[in-house]
Amino acid sequence: MASTLIMNSPSRSWSGTRKNIIVKFALSFSDLIALNLALFLSAATIQGIWGELDTFIPPHQIEYRFVAQFIMSVMCTGWFWVRLRHYTYRKPFWFELKEIIKTLFVFSLLDLALIAFSKWDFSRMVWVFSWTYALLLLPLMRALVKRAIHKAGQWQKETIIIGSGRNATEAYAALQSEEILGYNVQAFISVDDVPAQQSVNGVP
Repeated sequence: MASTLIMNSPSRSWSGTRKNIIVKFALSFSDLIALNLALFLSAATIQGIWGELDTFIPPHQIEYRFVAQFIMSVMCTGWFWVRLRHYTYRKPFWFELKEIIKTLFVFSLLDLALIAFSKWDFSRMVWVFSWTYALLLLPLMRALVKRAIHKAGQWQKETIIIGSGRNATEAYAALQSEEILGYNVQAFISVDDVPAQQSVNGVP
């Protein structure tokens, strides 16, 4: 059996705290931008295709639509942060994407209910385009932000794998297969009495 341990020390602790703050705010800000940009792109798409945005969003209600979208984006980002811990925990891409899709589906229904109960004269086409763009933009922008943070050296976490043998090798392979998780394996620690191999894929 193998497990992982994040390396820590006073200097690393401060560096790790700083990295965590950067990551949390960068990712949450990225999600906020994606969710609000989706409405702008929706309006631009409707204007480009049909040429009359006023038919889909009455001029005197445009402000309401954008304010509602902003509030919805803050609530959605808060859900990602507090409930799903997307800005704290590092999850495999496909698992995180599944949670994103589920969350956006729920919030899109809440948005549709808000439009229905508020008696606003928004076209459902605006709603369809907005949440379709959100579904495309949010994972894309989040992935781009992660890569930018990774290139800036603020994403990696120095990690030790506790264990040896096949399980340790499989744990190492799993971490390396998801580079975007950012776990930089520094060493293996054998806890068995059986002599362990000197290194695994060049890692002592």
